[in-house]
Amino acid sequence: MHGPEPERQLSLLQTSSIIIGTVIGSGVFISLPIVAAIAGSPGMSVAIWLLGGVVWIPQVLVLAEMGTAYPIQGGAYHYLHRAGSPFLGFLYTWTAFLTSDMPTLTIVALSAVSALTIFSAVLGDPVVARVIAAVLIALVAYMHLRSVRGGGNAQVFLTVAKLAPLVLIVVFGLLSWKPEALSFTAQLVSGEQRSFWNTIVAGVSSTLWSYAGFTNILYMAGEVKKPARILPVSLIGSLAFVMVSYTLIAAATGAIVPFADIIAAKGKFVNPFAYLSGFEGSAGVVFALAGATSMVGALSACMMSQPRLEYAMARDGLFFAGAGRLNERAVPLYGLVVQALWSFSWFCRGPMIASLTVTATYTAICWTTLSSP
Repeated sequence: MHGPEPERQLSLLQTSSIIIGTVIGSGVFISLPIVAAIAGSPGMSVAIWLLGGVVWIPQVLVLAEMGTAYPIQGGAYHYLHRAGSPFLGFLYTWTAFLTSDMPTLTIVALSAVSALTIFSAVLGDPVVARVIAAVLIALVAYMHLRSVRGGGNAQVFLTVAKLAPLVLIVVFGLLSWKPEALSFTAQLVSGEQRSFWNTIVAGVSSTLWSYAGFTNILYMAGEVKKPARILPVSLIGSLAFVMVSYTLIAAATGAIVPFADIIAAKGKFVNPFAYLSGFEGSAGVVFALAGATSMVGALSACMMSQPRLEYAMARDGLFFAGAGRLNERAVPLYGLVVQALWSFSWFCRGPMIASLTVTATYTAICWTTLSSP
């Protein structure tokens, strides 16, 4: 007996907010200088951001089809298992847990704290940053432990909050628009000369990380209302929204920030607010708050979806048994707690090594279970 089963509680708005909250982050502002340096012109840079989304269309269409055909928990794990390869499903889930799920929570939480160092240098202290990041993870986990619907509503709020500064940048960019913002004339080329197609390939490759995250919603497909309609609409609609958002952000940033300055920011965040009149004294604060809000939104979306992957695997006896149980509110209580606790271990080398040792031992036991007749 597994107890309560997942309940279909997530609306179209909540589902789309989880997807957009996972995909869109402040990372676009660190990728803008990289793409600009490769593109060599503002117009080519904007075109590359649009093409970066086009590349994702086939994958998102496949995800929409798979989610509609198998609207249950587990995503790729379930698909691989259903295709007759529980072994590959096993490897996929454990790899995601060890190399993606736990480190993502740790990195995103630390990034949120790092964005706020403008308010106090104390936040830059490694020990203080880790403690605050751990508290942040715990608070977000508690929020999602209360209920699925409540967590979905909170994600809608966080996604709207993280999009607000992006909308401001687009609006200011349109107000200060100038023709050269879409010029294809090379203004500053960094490094070696590339052919047209090499520029496209290199540039689009640099945008892919900013577009990643669409698969996570399928981990919790069993909690989406009317999945045959909502899953494809939310996936395809979210991709269209992200494509338009990134394209407009690239164009607006090019209208606000001199192209040479965008390229010079390579390796750092480019802050369009620093170039807007009226924001001279507060550009850093506004961008810091926007970055922290964006990271918290991404943390919330990941925290909500990731335990559902381990839930599906635990139901087959190939993950920690507790992760396969839901509480009376249909929330994977143990899965959320285990995920949070394991992510804490990544703040310190000793606990991280210990957790990896325990996990490796447990994985070996599960492997034996999978391999036994």
